[in-house]
Amino acid sequence: MDILENSEEHAFDLVFMDIQMPIMNGYEATKLIRGLQRKDVQEIPVVAMSVDAFAEDVEACLKAGMNGHISKPIDFKEVMKVIEKILFNKSMRRYNSCVMKRYLNVVLGSVLLSVGIWLFVTPNGINFGGMIGTAQLIERLFRLLVHIPANINVLGIINFCLNIPLFFFALKIMHKDFCVKTILSLVIQTVLLSVLPPLKQPLVNDMILNTIFASAICGIGVGTALSGSGCCGGIDIATMCIVKKHPDFKTGQLSIYFNIVLFGICLFFDDLKTIMYSVLFVALLYTIADRCHAQNINVTALIFTKNHQLKKTIMSTMGRGVTYWNGKGAYTETDTEILYVAINKYEVQQLNELIHEADPHAFVTLSQGSMIHGGFEKRL
Repeated sequence: MDILENSEEHAFDLVFMDIQMPIMNGYEATKLIRGLQRKDVQEIPVVAMSVDAFAEDVEACLKAGMNGHISKPIDFKEVMKVIEKILFNKSMRRYNSCVMKRYLNVVLGSVLLSVGIWLFVTPNGINFGGMIGTAQLIERLFRLLVHIPANINVLGIINFCLNIPLFFFALKIMHKDFCVKTILSLVIQTVLLSVLPPLKQPLVNDMILNTIFASAICGIGVGTALSGSGCCGGIDIATMCIVKKHPDFKTGQLSIYFNIVLFGICLFFDDLKTIMYSVLFVALLYTIADRCHAQNINVTALIFTKNHQLKKTIMSTMGRGVTYWNGKGAYTETDTEILYVAINKYEVQQLNELIHEADPHAFVTLSQGSMIHGGFEKRL
């Protein structure tokens, strides 16, 4: 028990527990493990090993807090099956937690974006740029041609309709998970922008303040959604599809060209001052979004480890290539493997978790902002 309690965090992956022991039986030992203060120790899978294999014996093991049961005499194949099952379930829980977090990021980002548009963008006549900015122009034309009550907001519906062709385009290129998150974001935007009543006047009579707050809230929203491996629709869909096919494509180019044309058209509807505020808004928005979203920030990791399986774990779990060579510590004269891997900044946490589980004593250095060319895949 002292070994577990005094060990480094996540030092053990699994405990095989004998039921018949001289000082303390396996049931009592398992209950003590589950009652320890350290969360990583509390969650260690415990598997019983006993000659007692009746249903009531297995039930007693599970009630004591164990995760499985292996009957004696030990069958090595059975042991391997139990290990694979328990460690697979552990990996799936971690994966599901990561997936849930990313979906929450998409939802939160979409809500922030919609609130920013509702509170600051629309009341101040700021053009959002991109597909939402196009939807704003179309809405204005609709209101000129067709009588739409002032208390009805159709911006969200128009924006959703404009994104449908882009969405089907993304289905052919992007991962289905990205497409699901994108449609989720568009639905949230459509619902919120349709339900929230249009504000008759700005919150404050200061255009600069309104522009700053609009770009801050919307930029954080867009960046948060992107960090969840989704996007808020519009030009971002097309950009990510192009980057998927052409990794060296500058992600901002398409938005710049599109917005130049869009703001040129806006000159026929708005005064120059309003368009200048719109340009300022778009510039600040993308700057803030890039700060929140780490997809464009490259990181290289240099890992010194004695675990020869770590490189395979990184490649299979993260889908990143690993270069390695054999080294030796100058002080200890012990052999070690030196791994080199290039990732996006948002993948750093996942990499750290994999390293810590495989080798808690590994030495890691991270370098941010590296220029990477060649076969490096930019990811959401």
